[in-house]
Amino acid sequence: MDSGSSFHATHSSEALQNLIIGDFGKEAKRNNKGKASHSNWRNYDDLNEYFWSKKCFEYLKWPWDPKADFFRHSDETQTRHRRRSEANIGVGKRKPKTNFVEVRTFLHLYRSFDRMWIFFILALQAMIIIGWSSLGPVGVFFDEDVFRNVMTVFITYAFLNFIQVTLDIILTWNALKNMKFTQLLRYFLKFVVAAVWVVVLPICYSSSLVNPSGLIKFVTSWAGDWGNQSLYTYVVVLYMCPNIVATILFFLPPLRRKLERSNMRILTILMWWAQPKLYVGRGMYENMFSQLKYTLFWIMLLISKFAFSYYVESQ
Repeated sequence: MDSGSSFHATHSSEALQNLIIGDFGKEAKRNNKGKASHSNWRNYDDLNEYFWSKKCFEYLKWPWDPKADFFRHSDETQTRHRRRSEANIGVGKRKPKTNFVEVRTFLHLYRSFDRMWIFFILALQAMIIIGWSSLGPVGVFFDEDVFRNVMTVFITYAFLNFIQVTLDIILTWNALKNMKFTQLLRYFLKFVVAAVWVVVLPICYSSSLVNPSGLIKFVTSWAGDWGNQSLYTYVVVLYMCPNIVATILFFLPPLRRKLERSNMRILTILMWWAQPKLYVGRGMYENMFSQLKYTLFWIMLLISKFAFSYYVESQ
């Protein structure tokens, strides 16, 4: 409200340096040149998540409250009231990380690039099966047995996807307590669905074999009369439906943009399952022609790469 009076700064000109930038600098030094655990200091993601939330003005207030404990370290002296409130959770405990505590492991190489790893593993499996049959990439489509063996790539895909979903939970375990219920529900449902497909696809495939033996024979007899080759094909098509829909939306940016901006309950649930709701860059995509050029480039590149790998290395 404009009262007509002049504005007077609450703090001096050095307040920004002493109260804000200084605290950020102290927090950044706690990373010990990148050697400290991410649970011992707040990184950029924590600060970004915190300052975009309501907690920023609820706890830090404005002007900046120098007594706020957002940057308070475990070795700093705290008030008696704070000591008493922390007596039940242990001495030296800090507030939980705002968003994510990174688990340092080489498994991030798979989790971060899971699509690339899955694609190359499936391609290697298919090339080995085709190369072993000596029918060639074209003849495999006319041989029922070899084509059935190639279809096992979908079982491998389900298993690799289950690994990826499991890693999502394991590597974000320390951040689960800070997530919303909808985020936890999404992780849980993703894990359950991936586990179900790991069981269903092998059972349907084993039921399509002509002369099963051993464990496969037991599973086939348990599956009953509904086991045949067409069933496995139908199950594979059902399993790949989300990927097919994602591919269609990839080539139709206007439709995808409209779906992401829609507030219809059913569309919101479907988009929530595919990807958490984005606020930065939401609905911003290249045009259809640019998407087509980008896709054709990678198709030609991968065809050349796999042709060389198959005819020169695999055979």
